[in-house]
Amino acid sequence: MNSRSEVYRKEFIFDIDTKQGDRYFGSYRKIYPIIHKYLTKNGFYRIEGSAYRSLEPMKRERFLRLFRKLLKETPNLAECIKETHLSEVIDDYSLNEYVANFKKKAKSK
Repeated sequence: MNSRSEVYRKEFIFDIDTKQGDRYFGSYRKIYPIIHKYLTKNGFYRIEGSAYRSLEPMKRERFLRLFRKLLKETPNLAECIKETHLSEVIDDYSLNEYVANFKKKAKSK
């Protein structure tokens, strides 16, 4: 995390322990919509899979309060989370156009 005073958008990535998810939720797949609904309600959008980014800059402490509330409101969720990462988004560049151009060049060969 940065030590400067700037506040950046946050990126949150998580991984679920499928065995624990099956044990506590009947199916680990039930966890993803719970987290999705909570994060989107609280100013995040899904980048892909289990990676989310905040729409607006926020302090790390604010995210941690949100995350703590999610864990408290969802019994046994903490038991099912295998890995989590919180990052600061300083720059964000889509490479989709770059990939599309690469595909076009590859096909024309």
